[in-house]
Order: sequence, then structure tokens, then C-alpha cells
Amino acid sequence: MVLAIYAKTIGRALITAVLLINIASLAARVAKYAWGYEGLLKPLRLFDAGDENTIPTWFSSAQLLLCSFLLAAIAVSQKRSGGRYRRHWGVLSLIFVLLSVDEAASMHEAMGAELERLLAATTGFNPGGLIAFFWVVPAAAFTLVFLLAYLGFIAYLPRTTRRLFLLAGALFVLGALGMEMLEAQVIFASGVEARFESARGLPKIVVGLLTSLEETFEMLGAAVFVYALLGYIGSCVGDISVRVHKD
Repeated sequence: MVLAIYAKTIGRALITAVLLINIASLAARVAKYAWGYEGLLKPLRLFDAGDENTIPTWFSSAQLLLCSFLLAAIAVSQKRSGGRYRRHWGVLSLIFVLLSVDEAASMHEAMGAELERLLAATTGFNPGGLIAFFWVVPAAAFTLVFLLAYLGFIAYLPRTTRRLFLLAGALFVLGALGMEMLEAQVIFASGVEARFESARGLPKIVVGLLTSLEETFEMLGAAVFVYALLGYIGSCVGDISVRVHKD
């Protein structure tokens, strides 16, 4: 049996799914702030990207896991052919596994809260403004170090793949860090703590809009990355055979 995969078809399907899921998420958030998830509206929570254990969370985690699988396939192929950057592909695969787990388990929020507590206890510093969610600081530092370490790898990629990788990365970072910092600034300027849900005097529709934009950029970045990886496999790796062996 041969399973043929078309990169453009998969890419279009993912982007369409991202847009539909986030439109549904925005509608669910508007309903939440207008009437609450009560009675017949309770199932709408499944589409709320701002909550855990929802369809957007599952979809985003699945996309990141798919990226990890494709990166691992490329890493194995590069290893067998003696590719120059085979380790870079492998490290990328591991990073995307961690991103997938984090998306499902929200580890960065828990670690960020603990980091803020330790920072306040040891130095007396309470982050505010753009870094009110302090986890963005180590995340931004890691992103910068990662980019510097991968400059040679990015330059080595074919031009089309390189452009798609950079576009995917820009979209994902814009959502994961840029929108998160914007949310933090809005909260800090409003003189409130913790989350948007407690923001006094802040139109609640802004909450849903910013959350939806954050998730949309992240999901679009992952979708573009999947398309780029499939295109790279098709043009530079070739057919990939998978065999299942009985122990």
C-alpha cells in the first residue's frame, strides 16, 4: 500500500481548520462573557481557546506533534545519508515534542508563576508591563540563542524552504511571545493582576479578541511549518518507507 501525501492539499486543509477553529473560539468567548457557559451554552466551552482540555488545545498540540514527527523523519534520513545538519533536525524534533506537551499541559504558565514567585522572594522584583508574565523573558532569550545557533542551518536550506521556515517561525513567535506580551501590557495598564477575566473596566470582548489572535498566529505558524516540512521531504528527501515489524 502506498499513501500519497500532497503538501499543498495538507497545507490548505490545516489553514482552513485553523481559521474555522479560531472563529468558533472567538464566538465561544463572546458567548462566555455575554451569558456564561450555562445550560445549553455549556458545550461551547469545548471551542474556547482560552481554556484547557478544548478542541483548539488538542488541535494545536496535534499540529506541533505532527511537526515533530516530520522533523524526526528528516533527521533519520539525514543521518543515514550523512547530512551535515542531521543533529539540528533531531534537536528541532525534540523541541516540538516539548512544545506539543506544553500546549496540552500548560507547563510554561505553571513554571512562569513559580519563577515570578522565586524572583519576588529573592530579589523583591515584581515584573510588570510587557513582562508581567515573566516566562516570556527566558522564552525570548531561548528564542534568540536558538536563532543564532541555527543561522548556518537556515542559510543551508533551499530558498523556498528557508522562507517558509522563517515565515512559520515569525507567526509562531508573534503569537506565543508578541501577543502574550501585549496581553500583559494591557493587564498591567489596567491595574489588575493575573488574568484578563478579572480586568476591571476592560471591555470583555478585547479578552476574546487577543486570545483568539494569539492562538491564530501560533496555529498558522505550525500549519505553515507542516507545509514547509512536507515540501522539503518531497523535494530533498524523497519517498519515506515505514515498515512495521512484529517482535
